[in-house]
Amino acid sequence: MVFIHGLGGSSEDWQQQVASLAPGYSILTLDNRGHGASRVESNSASYSVPAMVEDLKSVLDHLSIKRCHLVGHSIGGAVAQELAHARPAGVISLTLVGTTDWFGDHDQPGGKPPYIPKNLRELSQQRVERMGTEVLKQCWAGLLAWHGSREWIHTVTCKTLVLLGSLDASRIVEGSQRLAGAIDGAKLVYIDKVGHSPHLEAVDAFTKTLIEFLQGLGRGP
Repeated sequence: MVFIHGLGGSSEDWQQQVASLAPGYSILTLDNRGHGASRVESNSASYSVPAMVEDLKSVLDHLSIKRCHLVGHSIGGAVAQELAHARPAGVISLTLVGTTDWFGDHDQPGGKPPYIPKNLRELSQQRVERMGTEVLKQCWAGLLAWHGSREWIHTVTCKTLVLLGSLDASRIVEGSQRLAGAIDGAKLVYIDKVGHSPHLEAVDAFTKTLIEFLQGLGRGP
């Protein structure tokens, strides 16, 4: 199983899921460029979604991982969609968490922001300080520049779970609904009373939902 974190996050985001899934799976978590322990790049073009997709491909190739279950949160969901599109035979299942088919509208007026609990606000502030505001801005610009998956997401054929918090940003909710509607057989699940990071805000409910999805594939832990 491969887990890809969101903007401002790190591989640490998935600690609880790793603990639950490790008995049945080999698990890979990684820090996107500019995040966690990964190298900080010097220009904004380095933080594009395509660049992060190439990073992921390189890691998978280096580790000789031919097929995997893929879980992506937010910008990690964009990376996961792109990999499923580029390497359909290499993705056994796809779990898209708090993400959308296009982020280009996120700098436009309107839309309801996500609910963010106090502990995550504090964690986010710590991570921004660690990353630096300039890197965060460049990552945000790369996210907005992503062309999105609307034109081809319907071609994704692997079993897909679209999972989000019921209190996520309205544009993420709308985008998740579009993803679930476009991918044949995709399952859409809301976790009640949580925002943009259900894997951190409602660990037990999120992990239970993920495990049940995997068990439905005949590949549970």
